[in-house]
Amino acid sequence: MKYRPEIDGLRAVAVVPVLLFHAGLEAFSGGYVGVDVFFVISGYLITSIIFNEIQADKFTLLSFYERRARRILPALFFVMIISVPLAWAWLMPKYLEEFSDSLVAVSTFSSNILFGLESGYFDTEAELKPFLHTWSLAVEEQYYILFPLFIILTWRFGQKVLFTILAVLFIVSLMGSHWLIDYRPTAAFFLLPTRGWEILLGALCAFYPLKNPTKPTFNNHQFLSLFGLVLILYALFMFDKSTPMPSLITLIPTVGAALVILFAQEQTWVKTALSSRLFVGIGIVSYSTYLWHQPILAFIRHKNNNLSLNYLEVCLALTLTFMLAFFSWKYIELPARNGSLIIRRHFFYIALFFSLFLIGTGLVGHTYQGFPGRFDKVLEGDLGQEPFFTLMDQQFVDCPQHEIAQHAVYHKGYMRCKQSQEGEVDIVLLGDSHAEHLFLGLAEALKGRNIAYYIQNMEPYLSSKDFSAIFSELLLNHRNQTVLLTMHFVGRLKTVDTSLYDNFLAVISALEKSGKQVVLLGDVPRFKVRPDICVYQNKNTKNRYDLCQINRAEIEAQRGIFHHALNRLNKEHGVRYVDLYPIFCKEGLCSMSKGGYTLYRDANHLNIYGSRQVGAYILKQVPELILKP
Repeated sequence: MKYRPEIDGLRAVAVVPVLLFHAGLEAFSGGYVGVDVFFVISGYLITSIIFNEIQADKFTLLSFYERRARRILPALFFVMIISVPLAWAWLMPKYLEEFSDSLVAVSTFSSNILFGLESGYFDTEAELKPFLHTWSLAVEEQYYILFPLFIILTWRFGQKVLFTILAVLFIVSLMGSHWLIDYRPTAAFFLLPTRGWEILLGALCAFYPLKNPTKPTFNNHQFLSLFGLVLILYALFMFDKSTPMPSLITLIPTVGAALVILFAQEQTWVKTALSSRLFVGIGIVSYSTYLWHQPILAFIRHKNNNLSLNYLEVCLALTLTFMLAFFSWKYIELPARNGSLIIRRHFFYIALFFSLFLIGTGLVGHTYQGFPGRFDKVLEGDLGQEPFFTLMDQQFVDCPQHEIAQHAVYHKGYMRCKQSQEGEVDIVLLGDSHAEHLFLGLAEALKGRNIAYYIQNMEPYLSSKDFSAIFSELLLNHRNQTVLLTMHFVGRLKTVDTSLYDNFLAVISALEKSGKQVVLLGDVPRFKVRPDICVYQNKNTKNRYDLCQINRAEIEAQRGIFHHALNRLNKEHGVRYVDLYPIFCKEGLCSMSKGGYTLYRDANHLNIYGSRQVGAYILKQVPELILKP
């Protein structure tokens, strides 16, 4: 297959935005679509290579798998091995255990399945996973195992039949992803059946030169290649974490990539730009660059106990990424591809050894639960989502899997849990995830009431179209209910916003006119560190407990965002308002812990103990909640 430098340039267009997105640069809100571009490139190149070799009667499965292994495994294993001692030094037990699980998953080409089970790609916790990015490698590896077998079985029927079958599979996968995104978004994001269409799109592009020996005019090439690049750039800058991916909208960057691949030829402007030394140079080392960037960013976040990176840290991470990428490309990738330097049999023995070594290392880390003995435990309490939602599912009814509830936050609205199947709901907890984390404690405190909650991504405030379905149901059900309203004020609002008062007043007025009693619940303090920093103290460093507190100035800055508006609603309209900060704050300091227990499961969501503390406090402030209407 003739070398096309512009495709290496397209790799650069794909990889750099991914790096900047994962580094937290808001301008590249859609930088993650670089992975979708990679999928299309991969599908095109692999299919073209297979076609060329079959037509030349040189294709064998063993040679194909060997080339893929030489391309993928050496640099991947190198990055994983270097990451192990860094993980031991800097990762808290929970994260080291998860890291250990990922060692096993990456080595067995199943990390997309692991991360799909653990969390969503855009969850805050995802930023702390050193190998999160390997989900896309797993998708490609699974595809590489199946695709050549499929080609061997269908090639005999001719190119027209093969193209038709691939086109049908493309449509089925695409429509499946668009449908599943509304029901199992995490599965849709991570799994091959709903990502395969992107690689198949590239595969279908490989048929173009076979079917079109006469090329379109230069002007058509010019326009179509430019249009393709514009589509990619549009997605890079206009998509964000709320964009449903993958779905029909993912056609924007993927079709853009296909157009560039097909028409950025001859002397088009796009080919000239992408074939420049800078773009080609970055594209050549793009695989190693992609491998290194996420571990570096994740380890910096763990080392500094902070999810947000400043510009100096971003520059350091990117510089280190490209330096290590060049090293890996020159001294790991290139030698490994040299069949005369490492013969096939020896290569497979070496790959098997390192694979078993990494799997064994991962199994040991998982068995010993991240080796908590590396630290002194100074607080008790759960530190993850699983204990919280497991208890929710065990104690209450109509509690679907957390993944569905997470997606409902962004799309349809969902009554996740209620106290009892018997009788009508008489207390409604309404809000987003900061209503959700109060439900456990409130439900346990209100044993005699039937409380339920609706969660929704209420942005801005309570006026989104998705929220309107829930709101309408409450207004029209003609039940005598108490509605507890709250949301993640601190996260939603960066500065004091007077429209918060107006929005809440409109919502409260409508609810009260329909016979509801409304109680406003304040937000909980938002911390800068994860709670495991508070629970575990490194034996070799000084106490970091002060990281788990915020001072009066920070408290007032947080509360000022919403406290004034909610307090005003209380004073001017008599709406009951419960300020939650007194639970956490005393003598000018707010703390993540109380009574020797951590109250949080992440930087701003309560754990089981915290939810119970807040539930009891709310009942104390509003004792009439215990009384049935």
